[in-house]
Amino acid sequence: MRFPINPQTGVGPLRFGMLRDQVRSVLAVPVEIFRRTPKDVEADLFKSLGAFAYYDGNGALEAVEFFSPAKVTFNELDILNTSASELIGEMSEVDPDLECEGSGFTSRSFGFGVWSEDDSELPPQSVIVFAPGYYESPQR
Repeated sequence: MRFPINPQTGVGPLRFGMLRDQVRSVLAVPVEIFRRTPKDVEADLFKSLGAFAYYDGNGALEAVEFFSPAKVTFNELDILNTSASELIGEMSEVDPDLECEGSGFTSRSFGFGVWSEDDSELPPQSVIVFAPGYYESPQR
């Protein structure tokens, strides 16, 4: 399944604000429930898709984090198969407010960010696509 980023609204067939059951129904693959910390709201792991779905306290989708083998795209960029340095270069051209940290970045304008190990010549390990205000919430 391909997941094109739709800035500020969702990714692939997922839309921010969808309820957990709607997300599970749309993705239609086995799911595992997990929490990164005991205080976190339960999240869903869709291993076969390479995706985590994060929900707010009301059970509404607020972010999706992807890892290999996911196919996440923005414009024509295949995010998880493009070097971090190339992604930063491309995104710097379209987002003057791009927040770079090491070999990763966050684009609040386009609602996604990538995390990468220190080697910027490798693709990022993950990409998170988030709803407006996601990083302004007290839990972040």
